[in-house]
Amino acid sequence: MITLNSRLGIRLSQLDGNHPVLGERDVSAYLVTHNERLRLPFVLDHHRKLGIRHFFFVDDKSDDGTREYLIEESLKGDVSVFLSDSTYKEARGGLEWIEALMDKFADGKWTLKLDADEIFVYSDCDDVSIQGVIDFLVSNKYEGMLSYLLDLYPAGPISDAKCVEGEPFWDVAKYFDDEIRVFKRLPLFTRTSPSVMITGGVRTRLFYPDIHPVTKFKLAMARIGRLLSRHIQLARHFIRSDVPPILEKVPLRIWRSGVSRYLSAHQTDRIAVSPLYSALLHFKYLNDFHKKVDDAVRRKQYFNEASEYFKYQAMILENPMWEMMTATSIEYTGVNQLVDRGLIRKGGWSR
Repeated sequence: MITLNSRLGIRLSQLDGNHPVLGERDVSAYLVTHNERLRLPFVLDHHRKLGIRHFFFVDDKSDDGTREYLIEESLKGDVSVFLSDSTYKEARGGLEWIEALMDKFADGKWTLKLDADEIFVYSDCDDVSIQGVIDFLVSNKYEGMLSYLLDLYPAGPISDAKCVEGEPFWDVAKYFDDEIRVFKRLPLFTRTSPSVMITGGVRTRLFYPDIHPVTKFKLAMARIGRLLSRHIQLARHFIRSDVPPILEKVPLRIWRSGVSRYLSAHQTDRIAVSPLYSALLHFKYLNDFHKKVDDAVRRKQYFNEASEYFKYQAMILENPMWEMMTATSIEYTGVNQLVDRGLIRKGGWSR
C-alpha cells in the first residue's frame, strides 16, 4: 500500500495492493469519482480498448458502491484506488489529488485526465490505439492534445435515460448540439494552455439564451462582467457575472513531476498543444441526474459553489420531466460523424 502527499501536503492513501511501473510508451488515466457506479463499467471498457495501461482513481466519499466496484476491478491489475481525508474543494476540485498521483507514477510519461462521465474519442479511435496518437504527437513535437466537451443528452426526460451496465452511453443519450465556437485567447491570457476558448453546446442554449449563439464580443463582455463582479461589490447588482460553460481541455499530455500543473479543469501550464483533434463525449444526463443534482447542491463542492447545479435544480423543480431536445438536435452516429461535421480533425496517426 502507498501513502503519498500532494504539493500542498494533502495526503492520499491507497486501498489496493497494485504497484504499477509504467513503460516508456504506456499511457495511464487519472479520475476522481463520486457516486459513479453507473458509468464506470463502460468508462473502463472503452478506455481499455483505446490502450490505457493503468487507471488511477481517487474516490471522493462515494456511497453508491463505486469504491467497492473499483477495489474489485483492481484485482485485474490495471486499477489503483486511493482515498483522501481532504475535501474535493480543498484539493482544488480534485486537481491536487491528480497531480500527486501523476508526480508519483507518470514522470516523463503520457497521461489522460478524465472525469468519470467523459469518453475520450479521436478520429479512427475504433482502429487506432492511443499509442498511435502519441507517436504522432511526439514526432510533431507536441506535448499535449486539445480536446473539448461535447454534451450528449437523451431524446425524452432525463430520468428515463436508463443505461445498461457496460453498454455505450450513446445508446440512451444520443443527441448533441453542434453550435460549438472556438475563439483565440488574447495574448494576455496565453500564458497557459490551450491558447483558445471553446464554448457553445446544449448548456449554453438552455441556460444562456442571451449569449447563444456565442460571439467573441458576447463572451468578452460576460468575462469582463465576472471579473468586475468579483472585485467591485456594487457591480454585482448591475453586471452579468456568469459566463457560458467553457469546454476546452487538455486531457492527454506528457507529465513532468514537480513542473507540470493543472491550473484548472480547463487549463494547464504552457505546453505545445496540438490542434483540435479530439473530443470528450460528456454523459452527465443519464437517469441518475436528478439525484446527482441534489447531491451537488447539498455538498457545494463544485465550481462557483455548484452554481450550475442550482440552475439544474430550479429547472427540475419547475418541470421534473424536463427535456433537452430541440428541433436542431443532432443524433450521434459515431466519431466519423464528428470528423465530417468539422468538430474534430482527422489525424495522421501511426497504426
